[in-house]
Amino acid sequence: MGRTAGGSWFRSGSPATDGRAVGAAAVRAALNRLVFANTPPIEILVNPFAVLVAMTALGEAAPFAARIAFFAGSLVVVVSNSTIYYAFQRDAAKDTRPTWWHAWLIFGAALNGLVWGIGSAATFPLPDPGFIAAFLPMLLAGFAGGYVASQSASLPSVVAFIWLAFTPLSVRLLLSGESLPAMTGGAMLFYGAILSLFSWTTFRSLRETILLRVEKGNLVRALETSSAKFEKITENLPGAVF
Repeated sequence: MGRTAGGSWFRSGSPATDGRAVGAAAVRAALNRLVFANTPPIEILVNPFAVLVAMTALGEAAPFAARIAFFAGSLVVVVSNSTIYYAFQRDAAKDTRPTWWHAWLIFGAALNGLVWGIGSAATFPLPDPGFIAAFLPMLLAGFAGGYVASQSASLPSVVAFIWLAFTPLSVRLLLSGESLPAMTGGAMLFYGAILSLFSWTTFRSLRETILLRVEKGNLVRALETSSAKFEKITENLPGAVF
């Protein structure tokens, strides 16, 4: 009987293991809340506005069908991310399933990056020297920088957006056969690597800070529980013991 009970205890996981699992879930939930707090609806609406700016600057140089598809894709991103945002705000049990919500965060970021990646590669005219040749990569780089600043609490979301958004246009620039576009494509990939590294260091700092806070809270609760048990025991002990 003792061995059976012991075996079932080990199969169910030790208290330390269960504590780490609970701690990891609490950290992930806190990081999720941080991402959603830094992603207000106005930021979601920036997406189609940025596409309109790009389409206006490119003018007739970009194919009309590609510009329309790019803008339609940005509207899909707005609907998708707005749905995720408001569903998270309404979900009273969101902290009990942090992995589920994080998966939706990554999906929204990947969809956003995919639309920007395919749209920018399809609308970019080659070869086209001067202002138009540099405008769209600069706009995409600035947009990615702002996205990274607001989404740093979710490293997979940032990485998914950066590389899905940068890779298609960078590859097209590198394969253009022109020196200036090829240099721009290489610079975009290098910038994407820098952003990824920055996001990784920021995410580690945020995670460690939240983990310390969670562990401190668990310790305080454990001390309060132990103190309450001790007080209950002492109240029930006869005075002669003392």
